[in-house]
Amino acid sequence: MTPGEIKAALQAAFNSQASANCPLMDRQKQIILQIIAEQMRGAEVLDSSPWNQILLIP
Repeated sequence: MTPGEIKAALQAAFNSQASANCPLMDRQKQIILQIIAEQMRGAEVLDSSPWNQILLIP
C-alpha cells in the first residue's frame, strides 16, 4: 500500500469508529499511526520518511 492508501484506510476506520459513537481519543490514534509508521519505515528517521505523511491525520 502507498502512504496515501494507508492514510485513506486509517481515516475511514477512524470515521467508522466515530460514527459508531466509539471514537478513538487523539492519543489512541497517535499510537496506532506511530506503530504503523515504524513498521513501514523500519529504522529510518521519521523526518526523512515518506511515511511521515500518515502521521498527519487529524
